[in-house]
Amino acid sequence: WKCDDLTPDTCELHVKSGSLEVKSIPVRYWRYTSPSPSTSDEIKHSIVVLHGGPSFTHSYLLPLKQLACRGAEVIFYDQAGCGSSSYQNFSLEEHPHL
Repeated sequence: WKCDDLTPDTCELHVKSGSLEVKSIPVRYWRYTSPSPSTSDEIKHSIVVLHGGPSFTHSYLLPLKQLACRGAEVIFYDQAGCGSSSYQNFSLEEHPHL
């Protein structure tokens, strides 16, 4: 079973995916929005969904994307080295913040 099989979309959702670098570490993200929020044409607020770990991905939290049907922007990401975010052999010299 996949989350989408168990919790089908309650409205049409748009998803934008991409990647960005956080302190030179590549991170993948997915941004869910509704093309027509229920109460206005503007996004009410943004929700950033943090997944657990170690080595988990965001996929088990995907039912939360339904909050976009109520006008929120819902953003998922895979932490560095997890899921779709590439794993790199990070050195403490190059990334002391880790």
